[in-house]
Amino acid sequence: MTNPPKLIYLQWNPEGESTWCRDKINDDDIEYVVKSHYESITNMLRDRLSDSEEKVKKLSKALAKEALHENI
Repeated sequence: MTNPPKLIYLQWNPEGESTWCRDKINDDDIEYVVKSHYESITNMLRDRLSDSEEKVKKLSKALAKEALHENI
């Protein structure tokens, strides 16, 4: 398969047969995400969190510095 879907649903029936589909058909279908896609999303979110943490640190330092100047 040259361009596999990033998300599929695993399905099975009582006779033990299993298959998959791009769409959820049954309530008990199992959502399956391709590992490489999951990892890329995880890495993107980790980078955003890291950037946000840096911004919070810089803002905290600036606020502390401003509070110090106001008390002088």
